[in-house]
Amino acid sequence: IEHLTKHWPGVTVCEDFSALVTRGEKVAIIGRNGVGKTTLCKMLMGQLEPDEGTITWGHEAKVGYLAQERADGPETVAAYLARRTGVAEAEARVAALASRLATDSAAADEYAVALERLLAVAGDDFDGRVRAACAGIGLPTAALHRPLADLSGGECTRAALAAIVLARFDV
Repeated sequence: IEHLTKHWPGVTVCEDFSALVTRGEKVAIIGRNGVGKTTLCKMLMGQLEPDEGTITWGHEAKVGYLAQERADGPETVAAYLARRTGVAEAEARVAALASRLATDSAAADEYAVALERLLAVAGDDFDGRVRAACAGIGLPTAALHRPLADLSGGECTRAALAAIVLARFDV
């Protein structure tokens, strides 16, 4: 992050900010309400352009962001985690291609790629990683089978944080 500057009408949110975060480092962005934490995060995520400065990520870096919006709806926490991490989509793709293998030998190469993608996002023990992530952030495993709409605000935030942890983001 080099010389990042962002202005809103009548206020400078960020001025000439530079930082270097190397692989494996953990960073927290802390501050009072209204000082620009979300603006900075949105610039880092590429959702908002800085007025000046540059942001450069390492090769193929995957960036995760815990949005302030509440996860909500009829989807269960387990389904939400699978969707947010890409596991649900990867599992569906593998299942669809597996059914084609019996009649279409050309699907074998696609199946191999899809299976590799599934292993990349889920690992060989996604359910175990889900339980460990939930335990690590204080979300009871019983919540995995509950709809998001039934959770408290804190539990929804924990579910969103679990999705970030499970997604294997670099940043």
